[in-house]
Amino acid sequence: MNAGVSSRNERKYTIVPYQNKWKKEFEKIKNKISPIFDSIADEILHVGSTAVTGMSGKSCIDLLVIVKNIKDSARKVLDQLKAE
Repeated sequence: MNAGVSSRNERKYTIVPYQNKWKKEFEKIKNKISPIFDSIADEILHVGSTAVTGMSGKSCIDLLVIVKNIKDSARKVLDQLKAE
């Protein structure tokens, strides 16, 4: 196993009550990554427990990027990340 990376079974999570700030945190993340996905993404969605109003969950924002073409998208994102 790589240094600093734990297996899923070794991870410790704390479940916390729903927090109104989760929606705002998702929007902040979405706005930050949107330029990277520019014309290749159809949608960037907030998913998981933090996306469900009133549901307790891990205080970790999950998102899903729906792309138009996976091959072209992967190449473009990798090129964009290398440029940064």
